[in-house]
Amino acid sequence: MSNTLIIAKKEFQDLVNSKLVLIALGLFILFALFNLHDTINFDYVGVNKNLFEPYSVFEITLNHTLYVLTSFGRFVAVVVGFSCIAGERHNSALNVLTTKPLYRDTIINGKITGVFYFLICVYGVTVLLYTSSFLLLYGNILESNIVDYLARVVLILVISVVYSLIYVSLSMLIALLVKSQALALVLSMMAIVIIDDIKTSGFAGYVKLIASGLFGMNPDNVMINYLSASWLIDMILLDVRPFSPSLSLGDILSKANGYFLALALYFIIPTILSYIVFVWRDVR
Repeated sequence: MSNTLIIAKKEFQDLVNSKLVLIALGLFILFALFNLHDTINFDYVGVNKNLFEPYSVFEITLNHTLYVLTSFGRFVAVVVGFSCIAGERHNSALNVLTTKPLYRDTIINGKITGVFYFLICVYGVTVLLYTSSFLLLYGNILESNIVDYLARVVLILVISVVYSLIYVSLSMLIALLVKSQALALVLSMMAIVIIDDIKTSGFAGYVKLIASGLFGMNPDNVMINYLSASWLIDMILLDVRPFSPSLSLGDILSKANGYFLALALYFIIPTILSYIVFVWRDVR
């Protein structure tokens, strides 16, 4: 077994045994169950589920599945990324690893690999719960598009994991830069708020004002919004409409490739910075 996989296995086990991660998972499961309850009862005004258009049920159920994984899952991702570095840094395990015959980028790669499999397991169980519930309730409506429906469920899982890895890499970077565990966790949580605020018109106005005053530039709102990972998710839903049964999976990937590339870059950039910080800075 390679060093990367050995570290990944250890990281997976550490995350499963982490009290902080388990608390975050407990809250995530609670929110997911509440959201599922609201979703399966969205006919509370007295509308008969059997009268819904198949396309409506197709899109609504998939949208809610993606919503719970991206909106609530990112908080789990922040805690997971923070725990990867801060916990081992606190008990000096991180420094023990650096004294072994391992490249430091191997340590980061192993941790990210372990986190990836951890998120796949957590999100996979959540997707299985949601999908099985929706098929039990609306199977007679969805059966005509069941193959397309399940293909989009897989797409949701991929998008959610990549999106969450952005927050994992950011919180890992912050934990490497900030020695105080409490401050590192607070700053990691603040990253969620900042990423959400970037897509607001008020934030765009401040950026335009600064860019105009300092550099004589006048960026448009779309350029500024691209700085927000959560805006990219919004645009995938609004612009691409990946859960429309009228679109094939190939059409969706073709229309959304720019957004997917941006999401990948938002994960890659802080990961590279983590490599640099871990290699060149004393982490003790």
